[in-house]
Amino acid sequence: MNRLREELVPEEELTLVKNYLLGNFLRSVDGPFAMAERFKGIMEYNLGYDYFDNYIATIKDISASQIRNLANSYFDKSSMIELVVGKK
Repeated sequence: MNRLREELVPEEELTLVKNYLLGNFLRSVDGPFAMAERFKGIMEYNLGYDYFDNYIATIKDISASQIRNLANSYFDKSSMIELVVGKK
C-alpha cells in the first residue's frame, strides 16, 4: 500500500494489468447466459446501460498518477486494522 501511495506504477505493469482486466471482462460476457447475468446486475443496481462502456473506458484511460492519487485517498493506514493469522 505504501508503494502505491508513494511511487508511480511502471507503465509496463499498468499495461499488463489493464490487458488482464479487459480480457477478464470479455470472458465474463462470453455467451448469452453470461451477458444476461451482467444485464441482470445492471437492472438490480440501477446502473444504466452505459455502465460497461464507462467501466471499459476507465480501465483504458487510467494513468499511473491517477492510481497513486486514488491510493492516497483510500489507503489510509491509520484507519486500517492489521490481522495476523497463525503463529507470529
